[in-house]
Amino acid sequence: MVNRFSRPMLVGALILVIALLYALLSVGGKMSTSSDGMEPKLLEFGGEKNLSSHSGDQEEGRTSLSNPENDPEDSVISGQVLDSKGKAILGAQVALVQAEAFDGVGMRRSYLAEKAKQFSPCRSNGKFRLPVPGKGGEWRVLARAEGFAWKRSPPLFVGEEVQLELKLQVVLEGSVLSGDGMPVESAALLLRPSKGMVDDMPPLTLSDERGEFRLLVPGDGKYRLEVRSSEGPDWVLDPIEVRSDMKPLVIQIDGRPDLKVQVISANGEPIPRTRVELQATKKSMAGNRVSWTNSEGWTSFSSIPPGSYWLVAEKENHVRLRQGFRWQEGDNVDFREIVLPLGANAHIQVLDKNGEPVPDFDVLRHSLNRARVRDEASNQMVTDAEGRVHWRGIFPGEYIFLGGGSPRASQRQEDASAEEGSTDVTKGRAPSTLRAQLAGGENPELRLILDGHALILFQFFHPDLDLEGGQVGLFPIRQSAKSKPLSKGAVNAQGVAPMSPVPPGDYELHFQLPNRLGNPACIIPGVRVKSVDEVIEIALPKSWLAGQIQPESTPVFVELLPEKGNKVIRSLSFGLADTFRIDLLSEGAYRIRVSGQGLLPWSSPPIRLDGESGIHLGAIALEAAASVGGVVLGLPPMKKNAFNIRLIQVLDSTGGLLRTASLDESGSFLFEGLPPGEGVLRVQIGMKVALERSFSLEGGGSLELQLEL
Repeated sequence: MVNRFSRPMLVGALILVIALLYALLSVGGKMSTSSDGMEPKLLEFGGEKNLSSHSGDQEEGRTSLSNPENDPEDSVISGQVLDSKGKAILGAQVALVQAEAFDGVGMRRSYLAEKAKQFSPCRSNGKFRLPVPGKGGEWRVLARAEGFAWKRSPPLFVGEEVQLELKLQVVLEGSVLSGDGMPVESAALLLRPSKGMVDDMPPLTLSDERGEFRLLVPGDGKYRLEVRSSEGPDWVLDPIEVRSDMKPLVIQIDGRPDLKVQVISANGEPIPRTRVELQATKKSMAGNRVSWTNSEGWTSFSSIPPGSYWLVAEKENHVRLRQGFRWQEGDNVDFREIVLPLGANAHIQVLDKNGEPVPDFDVLRHSLNRARVRDEASNQMVTDAEGRVHWRGIFPGEYIFLGGGSPRASQRQEDASAEEGSTDVTKGRAPSTLRAQLAGGENPELRLILDGHALILFQFFHPDLDLEGGQVGLFPIRQSAKSKPLSKGAVNAQGVAPMSPVPPGDYELHFQLPNRLGNPACIIPGVRVKSVDEVIEIALPKSWLAGQIQPESTPVFVELLPEKGNKVIRSLSFGLADTFRIDLLSEGAYRIRVSGQGLLPWSSPPIRLDGESGIHLGAIALEAAASVGGVVLGLPPMKKNAFNIRLIQVLDSTGGLLRTASLDESGSFLFEGLPPGEGVLRVQIGMKVALERSFSLEGGGSLELQLEL
């Protein structure tokens, strides 16, 4: 009998045990987590369970079976979460966060979710007990519930209790109007939270085309509301009392901003909803400020302290641009225009001579565009496993892409070849260039074949000067005055001058700065060109000489001379001007000579330059020159086959000879460019002095004399 009924009895007992376990689990409650595992959503619960994504050695998303009720009082922080009416909140959760995780005004909700060690559901009466990990320390309790603003506790220690009151989120609505009552589009509204408040409200909200806006405010209280638009200066309401029953807020902006900016496309069309950031170049100045353009592409900034700034404009699928300017207080509104072109996306695959992709290989980008503004994409990239590189959001235009040729790429090739046991590190991978024209938007994939075809790329560096537009020429070392450059090019915005190939050897490089008054060509001897597969880097000389000429004169000639000798190194001439500057000077000793029409020549003492800094000579006072002329009467007639010497000389007050001239039969003479002061005119006939006459000249004056023998 026992054997007959033992099997059914066992089956029945097993079913009973399963039913009891199911009932016990059902009492524990049901829960589900969001898809990202960050914020659990509670459906119902009757006990306290931990929903932890960072709970020690537990797996992420699993429910903790530990019971805080069993923890001793000196190892937990307890309390209660209630609403403003003192009632428990269904679905409230709490977490322990280290006190130093907060700043003075709280932190963003997403950041706090990462910092929280664990979130646990409160009981039905709102109470909680949280075990403190480690040895204790200073902690804060973070409480949250759907539809309520988050709340943090003051600093707490192990064993303390706290009561947290959560406030319902309040919707702050309103509209932004101009001074004439018209809606203001894309006005930026920033609501700063009260101290101690933790929230998930948008840090910045834009008004729509009707000027209307909507902000989620973390509960009733006092806040600071900042509004920025293109219709006037910044508008600030501090404090603003926010209540759940408040009427829509009407903000009327009346006034005039300091700076108005319009962002347009290359075709002149306004670009709406463009992010424009005003960045101070000095950290000591006001912090960065952000605004957005309206449907007409306009935005504005007000109350700008004097100083230097950057305007940074960015919009998806466009080139990110940065434009510098200097702001000075005044009565006029400063208008700035930013042309934001559609960005070009370039895709390049690097192949060796056999058509195989080349991974882990340097590709350099050199722009041939004439634009003075620059995008902020990297100029150098490394190919991926398929030999590809991708540039996004760069300026449309013409580029040269150089594959290889950098020391880092060469070293990687040598390392890779050493691992493979190869002895030829350049086989099938000769550095090469690819010249391409890129249009805005997506461009077809380009292929850069490493076959050794390349241009010469000269990369110029200077810490202070804008080199874009500079002219470069390569000349033979031994050149004549009429020699033409063997290769020439122009420097682009990145300081690179692409040039046609020349045979390997040493050359003399001439560099001419663009449209810079007082800067003749800088000559750099001994520039060695090895091959066309290299980028030749040249650090231009840094020293300079400058001066201010008084008075202004036209024309003026400035000559740069060596310390000894009169061979002119550089010379320049200009019309009506009072300043000059000669850049790109190497270390050494020089002299400056200045002359002008109707002025006395001026020459400096030797000036020594260190090659790193420059010297301003200050004011160079050029004195006005004087002149003396006239006629000599009673000259003897000229005789054939006779020793006929008829001279007139100018001597200074000390008897030093200044000028000499021959007298023809008319006896007329004229000496210009004489210094003011006392002097003597001497007439010499043959070997005898026939006449001497003293005179006195004033600066800029002239004297007419009639001398009779």
